[in-house]
Amino acid sequence: MATTAARRAYLEQHKVQTTISAATAKLIIQRPDQPAAELGRFLQDSAYQIPKGGSTLSAAEYVEKHDLTNSIALAVKKAVEEMPAEPLLAIGRVLEGKVAMDTPTKAAVASMLSKSLSTRASVSELTDKNILKAAPGSVSSGIQAHKAELEKSMAIDALHHHLEKRATAQELQDKGILKASPGSVSGGIQAHKAELEKSMTIDALHQHLEKRATAQELQDKGILPSESSVKRPSLQRAPSAPGMKPPPKVPATTAPPPPVNKAPSAKGFEPPPLAPTSPTPPPTPPMPVS
Repeated sequence: MATTAARRAYLEQHKVQTTISAATAKLIIQRPDQPAAELGRFLQDSAYQIPKGGSTLSAAEYVEKHDLTNSIALAVKKAVEEMPAEPLLAIGRVLEGKVAMDTPTKAAVASMLSKSLSTRASVSELTDKNILKAAPGSVSSGIQAHKAELEKSMAIDALHHHLEKRATAQELQDKGILKASPGSVSGGIQAHKAELEKSMTIDALHQHLEKRATAQELQDKGILPSESSVKRPSLQRAPSAPGMKPPPKVPATTAPPPPVNKAPSAKGFEPPPLAPTSPTPPPTPPMPVS
């Protein structure tokens, strides 16, 4: 890519600035309706006669209205970037419209801006998305700014309050949450170290499980009792202390049967007699305790 000095030398070699300035002076005198295109035709052919227009604007107003300065600058920039053998012809073709400009003109930018403004979000949409704090005219800007500043101050105070209560690095290390003090060891090394320690612990556990004794070996050493030597608990009564009499057993009593409510019989109908109940057996005498 050419340097600034090389570009300046290129323009001076082909007298681009001098030629464009003289052509622009003739253009302003004639004030045609399409100044950029007429200037381009004149740069391509110096014998071309620029037609006279009907504009009554001053020179400055005429140049500003047709964005002539920006159009010339863009055409010169394109020629300097490409550096053709005849830069004036290349600039003339761009101004005439035969070659499209890479950078949009002021009129094109204004058109794109108008199109974008027509599709922008409404005030209610911006308020719903919390982009706009309040509708224009509903609340003064001073109150909105004060409210926003107050909310920001409250958020900062809450953050400071939580930061004061947070645990220190030493407390986190003691609880095993933080592996090392901040700045002493990088996070990648800490993660690799933790993974290595976990792997070593798993390997050691597997080795101990492989070396542990079997149930038969523990029974042979008398550590684990065999099934034959295990005595199951008996249901015999424990012997009482000498001179201590067992408490007498309370004879079981049988509660009388609940009374049966007789439904009223119809006239001339007698209910069948109830079946005789068996007598209550006598209580069983207590067994002697050996």
